[in-house]
Amino acid sequence: MKKYIILISLPLLFFLFPSETEAQILPRRKARVEAGKPIVKVTGQRARVRRRTRRRVKRRTYRRIARRTISTLPVGTRALRYKNTNYYPIDGFYFVKQNSVYVSVLPPTGFRVATIPWAYSTFTVAGQSYFYANGLYYTRVKKQYEVTKPPVGAVIPQLPEGHEEALIDGKTFYTYDDTFYKASGEGYELIGFLAEESK
Repeated sequence: MKKYIILISLPLLFFLFPSETEAQILPRRKARVEAGKPIVKVTGQRARVRRRTRRRVKRRTYRRIARRTISTLPVGTRALRYKNTNYYPIDGFYFVKQNSVYVSVLPPTGFRVATIPWAYSTFTVAGQSYFYANGLYYTRVKKQYEVTKPPVGAVIPQLPEGHEEALIDGKTFYTYDDTFYKASGEGYELIGFLAEESK
């Protein structure tokens, strides 16, 4: 009889005195956006942003966007060479060759072209005129169009292909290539950039 009592009481001891090394559930920190500043700081995500920063070191001069690949180039497509990379413009998008396919990318700041897609938008921010098309911002330089850094305050008619939604403090924002947008009237306003949280 004593053996049965001991066997029944052992499991109860584990419930009454849990191990001190039991894992604890930590509350998740909410991300926040600092309004009115050109840099959007996202707290509680330092590790994720840091990993992205390390990956950038290994990236080439172009930026990958929503994966769009083609196996062959249209007839007559000519390469635009910039910083040892050949870019192939097709219908307002740019492709680079990777292995046996061509992958869509965003050219870096400073990249110039003679023409931009016909479906572009124009606007002025802080006295500077900009042209926008397919997620890229251009300025006019010596009869050419040069890719430039997106200006904070720009309002575009529609979000670029491949954008993502981000819910921060109950508000919906949109991200694309480390930029943040919010719905504004009949368009979307660029409000800042994703940046690593300051230490």
